[in-house]
Parts: sequence; C-alpha cells; structure tokens
Amino acid sequence: MKTGPDRHSTMDNSSPKISVILPTYNRPIQLKGALQSLLTQSYQNIEVVVINDGHEDVREIVRTSGLKESKRTVLYLDGHSDTGPSAARNRGLQAATGEVIAYLDDDDVFHPEHISLHMKQYASPDIHVVYSDAMRCRMTKNDLGKIETTHDLIHSEDFDPDKLLVINYIPMICISHRRECIDQSGMFDESLYFLEDWDLFIRLSETYEFIHVPEVTATYFELTTGKSVQDLNKNKFAENLFTIYQKNAPALEKDSQRNERVWKMRNARLGQIIFDTGSFHEKQGNDSEALSNYSSAAEINPTATFFLAMARIQKKMGLKKEALISMHSAQFCQEQSAKD
Repeated sequence: MKTGPDRHSTMDNSSPKISVILPTYNRPIQLKGALQSLLTQSYQNIEVVVINDGHEDVREIVRTSGLKESKRTVLYLDGHSDTGPSAARNRGLQAATGEVIAYLDDDDVFHPEHISLHMKQYASPDIHVVYSDAMRCRMTKNDLGKIETTHDLIHSEDFDPDKLLVINYIPMICISHRRECIDQSGMFDESLYFLEDWDLFIRLSETYEFIHVPEVTATYFELTTGKSVQDLNKNKFAENLFTIYQKNAPALEKDSQRNERVWKMRNARLGQIIFDTGSFHEKQGNDSEALSNYSSAAEINPTATFFLAMARIQKKMGLKKEALISMHSAQFCQEQSAKD
C-alpha cells in the first residue's frame, strides 16, 4: 500500500482553507459517518487529513466518501499503526496545509454549519483560537440488548484561563485554531496516555485568548459498556493529571496570587480524582489499594469525607488505632470548615 499524503483533489477558493485532522483506528463504520458530516459542510474550502492508525484498510472508505467529487482536498496517511492519538494527530498536523486547523475523531460528527461558524470568527486577524459547543450522545445497551440513546450538553462555558488550568471544559471536537498557533505552542505531547488534548489547550492559552461561540455545532458519542478506559486506568489518569499540572507550574509561580488560587482548585480536583479512584478499588474489593488512594487524597486536600473513607477501610482491615486517628482528623476538618 502506498504511504504518505494522497492528494485526491485541490481547490481554488478565495476563502481561507481549513484542515480537519481526522485520526481513525479500526472503526470503519463510524469513519463513514464522520466523513459524511464533512461532506455536508456548508463551508467549501476544506482539506480533510485522514490518518489511519489502525490495522484495517480504510482507503476505499475514504475514496468513496464523495469528498473528492465535492472538490474537497483529501490527504490519506497510512503506514503506521498503534501510535496513539497524539502521534497520529501530529502526523496530520505536519501534513496539513490549511490556514486553520480543526479536529474530528472517527466516531464523532460535525453539524453542517460547524466549520462555517468557526471560519466566520477568523475574519478578524486578532482571533486565533475558537471553540463552540457539542452535544454528547450516550449509547447504553439495555437488558434486552437494545441500544438506548440520551443526549445532553455537559460543556458550554466561556473562556476562563484559570479554570482551564484545573479542568478541561472544551471537547476536542469543538476547537479550532490558526495553523501558526502550533508553531508557538508546539504539537501534541506523545508521552501522555490521557488528556493530551487538554495539555495542548493549556499551552495554547498561555499565548492566545479563546473565543467561545455558544452554539451546538457537533456531536460526540459515548458507548457505555460497563468499565470505561478511564475506569480501567484510573491511576494512570491521575498521574497524567498531575503531570499536566506540573508542566506549567513555573509559569504560575510568576504570579503568586494566581498560583495560590489555581493550586487550591487543582488540589481539590486532584484529591477528588484520587478519591474516586479509591472508591472504584473499594467496590472491586481491593481495600489496600483503596486505602492508599484515600490517604493520598487526604494528603493533597484534607477533607472530612476523605478521612472518613480512610477510617471505614481501616476498621474493615482491623486497623483500629489508625481508624481512630482518621476519625479525629475528619472531625478537625469539619470544625475548620465551619469556621470558614
């Protein structure tokens, strides 16, 4: 199979070109839906960069998508597999030629006006990063084996650079940015197992203001099948979260008030993540791992809830003296909270 860019068509259009980075991994049926959503875009000057990171040959799906006939430019990158979403997207970024970059995963879809709405914002040369809203579609298999769907909007928040340093409230599908932004911020961190999109957003926010357009212009899908990837890799998730926090710590230290404000929110967030990990292990019957998580959570962000959870596990494990200390710590936290 031929590898590298496969330029099916080009387009002479006075409007700026936008490159859509679309990595795919062994999901040919979903990929068809993603490509179809690009075909129905009202905006015309689109370059679609498909990066096949899986083992299934999807070249024919791309070829018959209709994108070539609609005068879109299509780049098809193959020859690698199992490199992960960061590496796949980086390959796409290196090949992209558009003035603006957008991102679409193979199991998500853009609504017809998504790209048009984003590109309107870039009429101003001062605009560098734009994000809109996306609907979440959760698909759950019921007891009869049928798929039930629910739709909700879980993120629609204006840009808050402090909050972005604590938690990601922008789905990957929602964001676009000028190509030149990558030259300033760098590409995706391929060492991250999770949260690589959020890490990029933080680096972009260090230089650029984000413009929020509060309109739903895309849909992303979640298939609930019991244990999610995040559930099965909770410790790794917490490690990556802390890694991201540490990456921009030096920049925060330049502003002592902001540093204190952000780290207070971060410790609360990190503590809750680790506590939730402990709850997961406790439900699985792994008491020693749960206790370790609860202890770490209490160390990072002392709260009565965390110490009470420690006490519960310690009693179960026969650690009566330690459980008593945890109970006293919980009482102290409650008293301090009442004073505040």
